[in-house]
Amino acid sequence: MANIWKPLKGVTISYIGNGTFLFRFYHQVDIQRVLKGGSWRFDRYMLILGVITEDENPLEIPLFNVPFWVQIHNLPLGFMSKRVGQNIGNYLGKFLEYDEKNFINFCIHLCVFVSFSMCVNLWKNRKNVKKPGGDPKEVFFKFERPGTFCYLCGLISHIGEHCEKLLLIGEVNGIRKWS
Repeated sequence: MANIWKPLKGVTISYIGNGTFLFRFYHQVDIQRVLKGGSWRFDRYMLILGVITEDENPLEIPLFNVPFWVQIHNLPLGFMSKRVGQNIGNYLGKFLEYDEKNFINFCIHLCVFVSFSMCVNLWKNRKNVKKPGGDPKEVFFKFERPGTFCYLCGLISHIGEHCEKLLLIGEVNGIRKWS
């Protein structure tokens, strides 16, 4: 990961047990760049990062939230604003950042902190939005670099051929709930 992140002041990585690693960065700029640049993966597994203080035990930090960059497509021109982006971001999770430079084909680009427990609901990739007194418009979400995703059960941890749900349904009919 150090080769990918290329921290300006360096990073020390230690395995501390129970599938948990401690990444010690030596400058705040490096920490912020890594946290904003997610989602990160190593060997096809998603890294869930958290920030700790000196008095906390790293093994007790809840690691359930992941930053995702999301593209919101099919927005009417009047919906292309930071306020709308914040509202949609907070619907998906916790809004983090709005990319003002990325207006391509009626699409906005935002970073959202998503609870891993809600990820199953997120892959249903559309929502109706409307302004007061207006007609609803269907918008589409495209999550960037979501990692290994199972289209049978909706979890980010394995692919369909390794899913226990496959044992229950037998043969796959090709119909997916997630895009």
